[in-house]
Amino acid sequence: MAAGCARRAFGVAAIALATVAFGIFVFTAASEFVFWNEFSSRFNFIAVDYLIYTREVIGNIRESYRMTPILLGLAAATAVLVALAARPLWRAAQAADPGFGRRSLWMGGYIAMALASYLLVPSTWKEFSSSVQSQQLAGNGHWEFFHAFNTNEIDYDRFYATVPIEQAYKELRGEFTDAGRSSSPATPDCRLNV
Repeated sequence: MAAGCARRAFGVAAIALATVAFGIFVFTAASEFVFWNEFSSRFNFIAVDYLIYTREVIGNIRESYRMTPILLGLAAATAVLVALAARPLWRAAQAADPGFGRRSLWMGGYIAMALASYLLVPSTWKEFSSSVQSQQLAGNGHWEFFHAFNTNEIDYDRFYATVPIEQAYKELRGEFTDAGRSSSPATPDCRLNV
């Protein structure tokens, strides 16, 4: 009797956890789609900035998108995934207990694979092509997000318009000249001391 109650509770907990996991998955997939649409990129440090400056970003999102239909669509997609997974999860929860030793062995294997993929797979493996979009599609959005959060860097030239450095110096000198006479007799060089 107690074993049956425990298995039912385990089944309910498994379905509840699956609901949360599917909700996160669906929300992340939709977020990646919107982010890709704007930046033609997987999550990067711009996405990390969005997370940090949440109030401003949520305001921008509310101005740009009708959130009620989007949130209802995300909830519906999550509900469909949970409905498809509920029966197999319930059956798995009711199955005979494989024992602590066997569960520990499986869990140890999962942890070892996750650590090996984190430690042994370099981020440069996805850079197999000269096409930036191919490289971005080869990446994993969740991993890219945490990598961006951890490294705190972005490819400036890819995301921001630039001019040749000599042209930048020329324009900067022009800005100083237009601002009025300099107190020093020589025109400032306007170059970084590198």
